[in-house]
Amino acid sequence: MLLNENNDALRTTNPLISYGVLFAMLVLGLIPFLLMSAAYGTANTELWSAYDASSILMIAAVMIVFGIIFYVLRENDVTAEAIARRIIDIDEFKNKKYIDYLLAHYGNAASVAAFFASLTFIIKSNLPTLGVTLSSLILSLALPALIIFYGLIFAKTVFGAINRHPLVWLSLMPMLLLDITLFTMAIKGIPRPEL
Repeated sequence: MLLNENNDALRTTNPLISYGVLFAMLVLGLIPFLLMSAAYGTANTELWSAYDASSILMIAAVMIVFGIIFYVLRENDVTAEAIARRIIDIDEFKNKKYIDYLLAHYGNAASVAAFFASLTFIIKSNLPTLGVTLSSLILSLALPALIIFYGLIFAKTVFGAINRHPLVWLSLMPMLLLDITLFTMAIKGIPRPEL
């Protein structure tokens, strides 16, 4: 008990870990951008190829956003389960039959895939207006939100598998792979807008 109290006191009174992770994520997010800037000879992403600009900006923004989220959660002593319970009903799948369990999960996953596909279509349609930099930043800010949202949906599925047959637990990995395939198919199925 004393050990837990000391660890809690150390964690709440020593913000250096949070600052260190935040600084590391900022640096790790900026390194690819700086390397690509050196390769192109300019930091103006509008002069880079669209693929390089969008991928580097998205990598940088996602890493920085996750670093900020980690810092805020750790410094405010927030538990992920408490946030999840406040946002969604984690225990919804516990009493469902297996087929209902699968159908409910895939209904939720398809909703996230459809939302991401529509967001991608809107961004692609407005790419000439927004430019590569702004559209990449919009996607970069939306991507962590969608990843967190899908994480909540998958956490709901995992909590629904607690106290069930081991085959239900084994089915979680194929479910995750099928979800990723579903997201990929949804995004690849987006028609190319006429520019």
